[in-house]
Amino acid sequence: MAAQISFDDEHFERASRGLVATHATGRIQRPSGNAVWDVADHDVVRDQTEPPDTVMGRTTIADAMGEGPMTLDGDLDALLAVFANLDTFSRGFDIVTP
Repeated sequence: MAAQISFDDEHFERASRGLVATHATGRIQRPSGNAVWDVADHDVVRDQTEPPDTVMGRTTIADAMGEGPMTLDGDLDALLAVFANLDTFSRGFDIVTP
């Protein structure tokens, strides 16, 4: 049986002790104004109550891009090359086994 982890306030307090600082705007940019890092780009995690269908395995990235809920601003072939190097895991696989 896999170990169960309970996340209570104490866990989050201990985790926050490792936080050195936060950035006032959440956006770090070059002198030209182009963003190097922007936490708003990752709001999908906070804005949705359920993970996207691509994460849940209900659709593929290619299908999501074809149907419209997902868009790509960049080189599709480069993205597919990255994905081709990723491992495929069965749903519910044990991350850690005894």
